[in-house]
Amino acid sequence: MSWKEEWAMAHRLSPLRVTPENESRWERYWSVCAAQYGRDVEAEAHLYQAVIDHLVREGRLRSTDTVLDIGCGPGTYTLPIARRSRRAVGLDTAPGMIAELMERAKEQRSDNVEGIVGRWEDLGAGDYGLVLSALSPAVRDADSLLRMGSVTKRDCCYITAALGEEMRTRNELWEKVVGAFRPSHAYDVKYPLNILMEEGCRPDLKHISASFETVVDADVAISNFQVYFEIFTEMGDEKRAVIKDFILDRSEDGAFRRSGKKTLAIMTWTGNEEC
Repeated sequence: MSWKEEWAMAHRLSPLRVTPENESRWERYWSVCAAQYGRDVEAEAHLYQAVIDHLVREGRLRSTDTVLDIGCGPGTYTLPIARRSRRAVGLDTAPGMIAELMERAKEQRSDNVEGIVGRWEDLGAGDYGLVLSALSPAVRDADSLLRMGSVTKRDCCYITAALGEEMRTRNELWEKVVGAFRPSHAYDVKYPLNILMEEGCRPDLKHISASFETVVDADVAISNFQVYFEIFTEMGDEKRAVIKDFILDRSEDGAFRRSGKKTLAIMTWTGNEEC
């Protein structure tokens, strides 16, 4: 089986896969949690800034670039990229995420940020010096990965989670609300890395780690998790109560805290006719 087939199989087996049946529920979740997601990003800004610094040092991100951020969320990378480039374009299917991005850009007085609500596969070509995808389901197969190289005039960057503890709460709740959680590791960097190598590319790979601690209002955490699990299961009063009790049992003074270590895999390569 080729790496393209292996990656496709991993996504088919993933309990988190985006399907035609649940795509609108995923978009609703991302829009609902956009503001809190943005606050979590602020708490982890040191990690994302380390990624930006790496891209600058490697010459992948330049002050003259227009950069496309696929699946940009609330601006995790778009906003720090805007400070180091001529123009940053954030693309996301969730209107709430784009609204949060543009609100944060306004607060930071970043007038070189553009937000687009849309699908990656529907986006036309642009004058991009760097095309980036970070933990985005928009790039989840060989075709969408290789398309990054066809729309950039120079470089590509694919970022995914490596080792980390940030999903521990989700996984524990999954067992209680949905059932046994069987990860497929569909976002393991080995799949896109080997696909690019099969295509003749020689991507660079670097891992960057940092500790994190996020504080969420307990009621917001409860609401966000309830909307999240609506993607995967029918949510009745009993399951909602399970989530509420779980979060409240782990909260103090109305605040739910998470901490641990997060590691990101940053893969970069030059887009060209060979790949």
